[in-house]
Amino acid sequence: MNKVAIAFLTKDRVELSKRTIVPLLQPDKFDLWCIDGSDTTLGQNFAMAQACEKLHVNVKGGADPAVVYALTEMLKGDYTHVGIVENAVLLHPDWFGPTFA
Repeated sequence: MNKVAIAFLTKDRVELSKRTIVPLLQPDKFDLWCIDGSDTTLGQNFAMAQACEKLHVNVKGGADPAVVYALTEMLKGDYTHVGIVENAVLLHPDWFGPTFA
């Protein structure tokens, strides 16, 4: 287990999520948590197909409850840092190093 956890929040918009998850696939640097609130089968299947340390599906109520849920769950772990990335955010491929520098 890493000391950093990042929650990737998704709700449908699979084509967008396919692009924005790529910079988050760095299992040697942090644990990736997928928090999905999709209403469609396509969105739910996308979330379940990802290589996440933890997967939480059917998280409903919108972005604010998803953020609270993700932070609450990650803070139960032994992490020194936690973060949130929504599927509408496209990070630079080398974002992690400069962020923690």
